[in-house]
Amino acid sequence: MLLAVDDSKSARVAASAMKVMQPPVDLLVLHVVDVAPYQHPSVPPKLSRDYYGRVRDCLVDLARHLLEEIKASLPQDLRSIETSIVVGDPVKTILETAKRYNPDLLVLGSRGLGYVQQWLVGGVSYQVASQASCPVLVIKRPIKKLRKVLLGYDGSDDADRAANFLAREPFREPGEVTIATVWPKPPALPSAVKADAKFFVEKVKAAAAELVEKVRQHLPVARYKTSTEVVEGESGKVLVRLAKERESDLVIVGSRGLSGVKRVFLGSVSHTILHKAPCAVLVVKGQDVPHQEENMPASEKKAGDGHKERSPDEWRECLICGKPAGESICEHCKIIVQAEALAQKRKIEKGGGG
Repeated sequence: MLLAVDDSKSARVAASAMKVMQPPVDLLVLHVVDVAPYQHPSVPPKLSRDYYGRVRDCLVDLARHLLEEIKASLPQDLRSIETSIVVGDPVKTILETAKRYNPDLLVLGSRGLGYVQQWLVGGVSYQVASQASCPVLVIKRPIKKLRKVLLGYDGSDDADRAANFLAREPFREPGEVTIATVWPKPPALPSAVKADAKFFVEKVKAAAAELVEKVRQHLPVARYKTSTEVVEGESGKVLVRLAKERESDLVIVGSRGLSGVKRVFLGSVSHTILHKAPCAVLVVKGQDVPHQEENMPASEKKAGDGHKERSPDEWRECLICGKPAGESICEHCKIIVQAEALAQKRKIEKGGGG
């Protein structure tokens, strides 16, 4: 596990989150010394080397004291604790360390590292959560006990990883887990087929309920007290609202991120939750999807690149909405297409008869 800290209060709060993690844990505590904020154009070139050298040495000395303080505050039953001080750019250093160390989890505070003084897009915490390949836990307030967890699930690969992360029982104490899926408000149907709207809504709700029930059955019954929520609306806003109403201590979501340049940005749902949720947020992503697939048919298992293996007659995503589907078009989009086709047919028939 990797814990990235700075000299802010949020870093100490992030360190306190280690008390809820299930041992054994091998922990690396990283402090990045960022000299860049101290650079100033008024410093003469001849003095800059000596000036910045003394600033760096002072910051490194402060970092040593901070790491000793953090180390003393950590649970005594951690299997091992290492500390590291690196001078450099916070985001780049944390990402490089995570890539080299390959932690199961990266933990940091919501104020970011270095001297980002508030939770802003482009801040260190957001950039790390966006670009790290491992799960990232962003702590916003002290966590003494992890009593209530909200798991946002949409059936995507990263949502599977989020559920699997929770199934591995990473926390010390059993808690209440709410598994929530949010289905989008259906588009306005043509007046000619409004009578079919109820059928459409019931089909979508039933599919969503079946989705979260499968996840609930996947979680250890002896470990978690589980419940499910199926809600209509915008996913990010709904999950933030549920986190507030249920007084959640943690929200877990998949990133729905993309590869390459596009991975600099999180999916809109995880983006909204990171910014607006009142509690800690765990963003899960990565290539492996362990455990859940061990008892799945070979045709449904994930390949090494993180995608599901399917026969030539199967599709991984709906061609219209892009969401996971067993066919080329998901049931949701089929209903919409059929409704639009029927409306068009009736419109033509009405015009021809007139």
